[in-house]
Amino acid sequence: MRYRFARLLCLIAFASTSATSSASSLPDTGAPVWTLAGSGKLGIDDGPAARASFLMPVAVAYGPRGELYVADEAAQRIKKIENGAVQTIAGSGPLDSLGLHVAGGYLDGPALEARFDDPIALAVSPSGDVYVADSANHCIRRISRGVVTTVAGSPDRKTAADGAVKVAAFAYPHGLAFDGDGVLYVADFGAGIRRVAKDGAVETVAKESLGKQRLVGISAFGRAPHVTLYVDDLDGRFAVVHPVQKTISLYDDNNAEGGGDSLRLLYGLAPIGDDQFLATDLKSSSIRVYSMPEPPFVSHVDGPIVVGAASDDPSQTAGDVDGDYQSARFYDPLGLAVYRDSVAVADTGNRKIRELRMPQTRRSISLSNLDALQRTNAKYRVLYVGASYNFFGTSWEQSIPGILESDLNATRSKLGLSHEVEVETVRIDSANIGLQEDFVSEYVPPGAFDLIIFGNQAYFLGRDEPIDGHAGTEAAGIAIAKLQRQLGDRTKLLVFVYPEYAGASFVDGIVAREVRGDQSGSAVRSQIVTASAKIVDTFTPFAKPVPVYSWLDRFAAIDASGDVKQLWPADEAHESAAGRRAAADGIYSVLEESRPWRKP
Repeated sequence: MRYRFARLLCLIAFASTSATSSASSLPDTGAPVWTLAGSGKLGIDDGPAARASFLMPVAVAYGPRGELYVADEAAQRIKKIENGAVQTIAGSGPLDSLGLHVAGGYLDGPALEARFDDPIALAVSPSGDVYVADSANHCIRRISRGVVTTVAGSPDRKTAADGAVKVAAFAYPHGLAFDGDGVLYVADFGAGIRRVAKDGAVETVAKESLGKQRLVGISAFGRAPHVTLYVDDLDGRFAVVHPVQKTISLYDDNNAEGGGDSLRLLYGLAPIGDDQFLATDLKSSSIRVYSMPEPPFVSHVDGPIVVGAASDDPSQTAGDVDGDYQSARFYDPLGLAVYRDSVAVADTGNRKIRELRMPQTRRSISLSNLDALQRTNAKYRVLYVGASYNFFGTSWEQSIPGILESDLNATRSKLGLSHEVEVETVRIDSANIGLQEDFVSEYVPPGAFDLIIFGNQAYFLGRDEPIDGHAGTEAAGIAIAKLQRQLGDRTKLLVFVYPEYAGASFVDGIVAREVRGDQSGSAVRSQIVTASAKIVDTFTPFAKPVPVYSWLDRFAAIDASGDVKQLWPADEAHESAAGRRAAADGIYSVLEESRPWRKP
């Protein structure tokens, strides 16, 4: 099935609705997101980056020196951005009478005479050659030393045939990626994941396990035997593939209930480690970061927005704005590439190439990154430990520990802090404080942190195993007290308690109707707050000398003020942005008052 007609309709839509350019010109003005090239006007003009024009830039790839290559699908051209200028390096053909499209073709030879038909993806080999997924020609092309050649596939063979270069065939290849050994992988839209040997032989790595396929993006990380592929499709799913071990893990990130339409549509992928990747999301016109689940710690896959509006509502997110990570706006971003600390984005709807500094992608500590528990600097180090509530569905900057770190550093002088503050976090999904204490006792070296905060809802103040004849909440308090003695004076502990979501959120009315019969929402809220307070009262004396701070009354005050609806989303037990801010403010207030960094 060919998508040229649908893509042409999209291009016409882009022509009529693209936002007026407000981008900065080269060089970068200091904001973390800026326009690297493109005036926003329709065209195929080369020249100074700010005045160059594109028709439909869909893919980007960095070269070994940091030069950037762009596939302009509607222009049938491959361009290079370097030293503030845009230059066509391959492809040819005149614009149609409407100035919207260049007719596709197929021709190898001198690069500026070569013809492409929907070049949709790029990858640069370790030697610097540029590989092109020539989608409608069903083949992989190579640009090297000013000459275009066909590496694998043929416009005469549209199928999924493996084998030597003369028989191998593709069915609309959409994504390309080289691993660390220079092996090329292809996301073949109609045929699965393909691997291309240096002699052009093609092998299908994964097909049936990917269901409907419809693959569009692929990225690779690592060298054999530790190669990781990230692949996504048009059905709101992505897969993690280890081609050497032949294992595939499928993830459905639809964020939709009852099998409804996906609220996300990932396209471009770029690895930033063997268990994290960046992705463009067409539906929210944003960039997300995904971290792979690490049971028994993090069991849920989520991709918080790290660049763009933190919303799944497309009407609130699309635009053409440079600036900081939250203010920046894209319009249907497709391609994505990473080079050191730079990220390039094919901002297709705006007909621009954007670039940004690598956003903060810090994650919670688990068994895969225990090195973060070691003290390696002279900072005042804080470890924030809790269940999924402490770092769920958000970027680091907007998480509870991220907000806390920023606020403490911004007010160091007022607080009497002589060193910069560094906050790390451990998230153990659905774990009570007893399990959290087990982790700290087992893995955190004495003196590695100056302060350890256990942030929990009251119902998590429990322990599965009894201690000294005490069980549950009492045993949990005893365990925390023993942990303080184990860590000694170099590390202080404190426990911070905030309420259950139904105890201070507008969803308590739903809880009242569905769970507790005909009780009113306020009655349910009152019962939950009262029960939480009793748990805290039971826990506190057993935890001595560790201080326990309850924020139940403060959240109740927020509730009474009428602002409670902002603390939790209607259908989600984890805090909203306002809820995370309220929790971070609560911890900050506790630290401001107690100042645990003061010398006795």
